[in-house]
Amino acid sequence: MTAWFRTALSCGFTVFSAAVLAAGCSGARETASDGPNIPLDLLPRVLAHAAAEELREPQERCESDQRDETWLALADRLRAYDRALRGGPGVEDAPQTDAEISALLQDAVAERGWPHPCDLGDRASKQLWLVVQHSPDRELLGEGLDYFEQAAAYGFVPASQVVTLRDRIRMRAGEPQVYGTQYLCDPQTGRRVRWRTEDADGLAERRRRAGLIPASWELRIMNHHRAPCGGDASP
Repeated sequence: MTAWFRTALSCGFTVFSAAVLAAGCSGARETASDGPNIPLDLLPRVLAHAAAEELREPQERCESDQRDETWLALADRLRAYDRALRGGPGVEDAPQTDAEISALLQDAVAERGWPHPCDLGDRASKQLWLVVQHSPDRELLGEGLDYFEQAAAYGFVPASQVVTLRDRIRMRAGEPQVYGTQYLCDPQTGRRVRWRTEDADGLAERRRRAGLIPASWELRIMNHHRAPCGGDASP
């Protein structure tokens, strides 16, 4: 359990009972509507993290003066490297692989630990999420999933980021994805093709509960509003 998870009161939370989430897990409600709006299949792990502690919901966003400038600068730099690797603006001395970018994040985490979401804010948090998602390192992916699950439980990041990362991990393991967020490239057409998905009949409902747009809309955006793909075509 990360240190910020234990000290979440620093961002102004009010208490709601873990029993609310337990009721959601029993099937009484599709999401924990009295707390963070996250899919039911995330709740067991949230409860495991919480153990006997009470879960808390943020009522206000973190103040801008809580940001950690070191983490903000690192998130900006890593995301610039990530974009450059994917055809974006060039960056001098940028790493040439996702593994090298991942190593920079791993070094920072080893030295400083994962940051409290208040240290990042929405923009830097999403930057780190993208870097984690593109990482080929299974250990970093696992740590990142744990981190973003906890952040989602407190409402700092959307559940869509968590389920997208879960799908990425399953795809990297050669397993079917659950939420239909991952794609591969058809080298003959340059179009993106969705990685195989389990229980296709239930996909629309799972995506709705996770806050994702309909799968057909996403596929159209991927293929009609982005440049032709090459290699790994996931977001």
